[in-house]
Amino acid sequence: MKKTCLDCGEFREHHARGMCQKCCNRKRYLNNLEKAKENSRKYYAENSEEMKAYNKKYYVENKKIIKERNGKYRLKNLEKYKEFHKRYYAENLEKIKIQKKQYDATHKDEKRKYYLENKEKIRAYHKKYYLENKEKIKVYSKKYRLENLETLRARRRERRKRHEGQYKAYYLKNKEYYKEYGKKYRLERKEEEKARKKKWALENPDKMRETSLKRRGYGTPEKGIMGKIVTENILKYGIITCEKCKKQCHESSEYEIDHIAPLSKGGNNNYSNLQVLCSFCNRSKHADIADYRDNKSCQMSLRT
Repeated sequence: MKKTCLDCGEFREHHARGMCQKCCNRKRYLNNLEKAKENSRKYYAENSEEMKAYNKKYYVENKKIIKERNGKYRLKNLEKYKEFHKRYYAENLEKIKIQKKQYDATHKDEKRKYYLENKEKIRAYHKKYYLENKEKIKVYSKKYRLENLETLRARRRERRKRHEGQYKAYYLKNKEYYKEYGKKYRLERKEEEKARKKKWALENPDKMRETSLKRRGYGTPEKGIMGKIVTENILKYGIITCEKCKKQCHESSEYEIDHIAPLSKGGNNNYSNLQVLCSFCNRSKHADIADYRDNKSCQMSLRT
């Protein structure tokens, strides 16, 4: 028997409570929403493989319709859609990362092919997104760099090692640009660079001493020469000690490597022309030629 439905107002076949079958079913579902969801989850868990196969088949057969429907829904409920995805991403971050890694590993060729086919389109999209979210990206990038500093450095070193030839060729091609950029960068961050260099010098005293030996026009010292000089001194005295005043140097900043014959008087960076002196003795020696090593047998044995 046909009647006017009390819910939708259309003249349809009467089902129950003055409503058509469609409206009656919808109302029953809304009144028992949690129970219906639980039943759906239970059914899906019991028949997961069958449901997956059915959903996959349905998607393949109705791909165009599904995309259109999803697109319309997304435009209609954009804020709701964004909020849901934001919440889901925050709750399932680790799971999403693992899934992404697995997908990237298994679909590498497909992703590469898609990128090559849509190169300009992807670049245009990224450019547009960057311009619209410039400040947001800067804040996120800075935060990410600070949180993953060591990982990024290791990745950069690995990449440079892998593409050493390409990096070298690019640098030689753009040498002037790099010089200008470096000069400008250092001038803009003068105090920061000064503090960084000071910190590095305190953390790497041996490297600083070796670097100070590489003076322009006097040649590069032999690799590992600093270690040999210091080892010889420790074998001789048991602790790093000044060859002149015999003061024990407990801190790395207390001793220096001195040229017996100064570079200004024809001296060189050879092993036989270097000795350990404390900071005071090295500065008070000035440009004199003076060998304070009273026992040279240890040095001779190390050299051989």
